[in-house]
Amino acid sequence: MAVTKNTSAIKNSPKHLLGIQNLSILEAHKIMTNTLKSSYKNKKLTAAKMLKDIAKNLKNEKEFWFYHRMRNKIAHENNYKINKQDAKKAIKVFQEALKTVSI
Repeated sequence: MAVTKNTSAIKNSPKHLLGIQNLSILEAHKIMTNTLKSSYKNKKLTAAKMLKDIAKNLKNEKEFWFYHRMRNKIAHENNYKINKQDAKKAIKVFQEALKTVSI
């Protein structure tokens, strides 16, 4: 009975109802961090330290951190929604971060 109750709670939670834009940013960020983790030269660095390390070499560092913070809000705040343009821009920024970093 408790499992059924918990399943219902998940289905009815705001996270379950995330828009496609929110999910696309979460997925793009996850791909970026997993790629960094698997191929980064210093395997002892945490994901946060890797992001700091690559961000300082980006032309669009401020933009990178803006969309990273947006990703964190999506992941940790209920009902945080973004528009399609922000989702597209965030994905582009995360892609560029991977392209410009020599690992």
